[in-house]
Amino acid sequence: MVDRVQIPVPTERGTVLPGTLFREGEHRTASTCVVAITGIHGNFWSNPFYFPMGDTLATTGIDFVYAETSDARGEVETVNVRTGRREIMGSFNEDFAHIDDDVGAYVEWARREGYDRVVLAGHSLGANKVIHYLSTHRAPLVSHFVLLSPANMDFLLNQVDARQRDLIDAMVAEGRGGDMLPFALFGWAPMLASTAYQWTHDNPLDSVHLTEERDFSQVERVEQPGPCSSAPTTRSRWEPPPRSWRRRTRTSRGPTRTASSSSRGPGTPTRTRSSTPPTRCATWCCRGRTS
Repeated sequence: MVDRVQIPVPTERGTVLPGTLFREGEHRTASTCVVAITGIHGNFWSNPFYFPMGDTLATTGIDFVYAETSDARGEVETVNVRTGRREIMGSFNEDFAHIDDDVGAYVEWARREGYDRVVLAGHSLGANKVIHYLSTHRAPLVSHFVLLSPANMDFLLNQVDARQRDLIDAMVAEGRGGDMLPFALFGWAPMLASTAYQWTHDNPLDSVHLTEERDFSQVERVEQPGPCSSAPTTRSRWEPPPRSWRRRTRTSRGPTRTASSSSRGPGTPTRTRSSTPPTRCATWCCRGRTS
């Protein structure tokens, strides 16, 4: 029988994140844990598809953590374990400076629990957070990533018109960044002006794009292998990627990994060309990788 256990996961700054652990039995026996980073408003109760996912993995000997970060709910009350003070966190006041602290807290939790390896998964904006974390941390405990429908910032921000952008900028410039916007960002996310400003200016999660000339430096710095799956875009047919497709041979670490044609340095496994055209990620987020 699969147990679902609430786990409080403290960050370096003291904020406690609410996670849910799926495992079979009262005590840990699995060596691998899948940590699934949620997207904005991606809390446990709003995404029922995580229940069969967690139950299925747990029954096959792989533990699963539903990992809520700071933006998983509109707002939620918690207590900071460093200061002892009551906090209100949520998508309305998220600080993007804490992206890696949130993701890293779950990786550190898995290390303390004694897992041999972590598969770091992310859904929607959570996938962008996984990319950001793995592009800035070596994270030897993380063996693979899984990206499910990473968020495209151009698509999201196209829903913010010029008048709204001007108001966000004006409120921050006037020292009113801590005030709520008089409108919901994207039409559905109530937000502080300071948080909206981070969405609309130099957004660190802007790593997934529809065209090849954009900045893919975050993705290119990720060392772990893994698949990326994305919902269809307005493109009506499959198009080849901007670089020649290459496939890595199977290694001792696990599933086949694919990579771009650029050199990865000494010790890189031999690469062979795939004999069949791969499925193309609709957002180019894996630029040069196959699924």
